[in-house]
Amino acid sequence: MATAIFEQPIGQLLKQYKIIRLLGEGQTGPVYQARDLVQQHDVALKVLPLHLTERPGFSELFLEAARTAAQLEHPNIVKVLDFGWDHAVPFIVMERLPGETLHRLLLALPAQQRWLKLAEAAALTRQIALAVDYLRRQGPIQRRLQPSDIMFKPEPSEGLPYRPVLTDLGLANLAAGGLRHTGGSSEPAAYRAPEQAHDSAPDARGDVYALGVLLHKLAVGQLPSPAAAAPPLTALRPDLPEDLARIIRQALAPDPADRFAGAAELANALGAVWPALASQPDRGALSLAALIRA
Repeated sequence: MATAIFEQPIGQLLKQYKIIRLLGEGQTGPVYQARDLVQQHDVALKVLPLHLTERPGFSELFLEAARTAAQLEHPNIVKVLDFGWDHAVPFIVMERLPGETLHRLLLALPAQQRWLKLAEAAALTRQIALAVDYLRRQGPIQRRLQPSDIMFKPEPSEGLPYRPVLTDLGLANLAAGGLRHTGGSSEPAAYRAPEQAHDSAPDARGDVYALGVLLHKLAVGQLPSPAAAAPPLTALRPDLPEDLARIIRQALAPDPADRFAGAAELANALGAVWPALASQPDRGALSLAALIRA
């Protein structure tokens, strides 16, 4: 039965969850839209890959990781609703968020030929930084950060007309003992800090680097160039204030010792400059809210 579900999941039933369609590939396997036949609402259901289930010790690692994820409580982290095994298939059930990932929304920006609002870029990165800091304090849960792991709730949050949410917790405990994640959503190399050359999990300053890449992408519309060849940030976006440019440069410092000490310190720096960013003219800049509604 397990093989059948992995080969043809649509229409299959795991516990009370009927799989409807594929939503995407997470860091540790595919994520489906499913129908909770008991509660009568849709959820997101992650199925762990078959090759992981065949590894020695997987069951204990899976249950440990799933229990840890289910205990997380943060407004910018997806809520785990259930987890378990059925027909020899391990799965995790999460709240279903509508719409596209940040990655897909950013792909639409060039067609708009407009910048993202700087205050919005700072507020979005700040909220994700606070979520990353929370995860760091819970243990090795979120192994990697990338825009494809960020979605949105249609509710106002601090400085934003929506709430950004981390959706793929990575289940980093499954990487222990050689249980490495696989799949079609591997982290873009640009989000890895230079010291992670051997695919090591990021420490707190590695988190800062990934957040700096995210902020750079949101603020100037492209990923950062190698430090030696990087143009001045104002050459990429002339209206970028020096205070925000300085935060981006510090977050992306090649030497970890020159970065912010952790995601919380970066979040505090962004919070300090946000009022000035919110008060400056947007000069036709775009809000992601327009794309989220589209």
